[in-house]
Amino acid sequence: MTARRGVVIGAVTLVTFVALAVLLPSTTGVGHQMDEGAAVAYASEVLDGAIPHRDFLTFYGPGNPWLVAGAFSIAGESVATERAIGLVYRLLIVFSLFAIALRLSGVLGAVLAGIASAWLMSEEIVWAYATYGAIAFGLAGMALAAWVPRREPERGVDALL
Repeated sequence: MTARRGVVIGAVTLVTFVALAVLLPSTTGVGHQMDEGAAVAYASEVLDGAIPHRDFLTFYGPGNPWLVAGAFSIAGESVATERAIGLVYRLLIVFSLFAIALRLSGVLGAVLAGIASAWLMSEEIVWAYATYGAIAFGLAGMALAAWVPRREPERGVDALL
């Protein structure tokens, strides 16, 4: 193992512990009754065979009820399962920002980005809010794109692109 790989693994470990320490306390408490209740109810509807926007109205896209319903089918229907999905959304945001910052500014920037993003999200009750899911998957796509190896353009058609 190279020294840089060891530093990156240590940084990921540090960000993981800090993010969990900061975000886990936000998974308890009273959530937003309408929004969190809707997330749980919509996922239960999906488990019963309903399709979002056809069988019931939701203000968000159909992805969140399907994802939460999948978690319900694995771990059981509960607010704890739904909040675990919310925690996964937030951790995906933290590690996507970590990966982007690692690519752009190195290990110190990545650690700061990861810890700052976790800290900024810790003030709100953690639940499977569809907006956080959209942000999480959008940032994950950007993080993957940031790490795609570049290739040198070839002569001909590639040179025009």
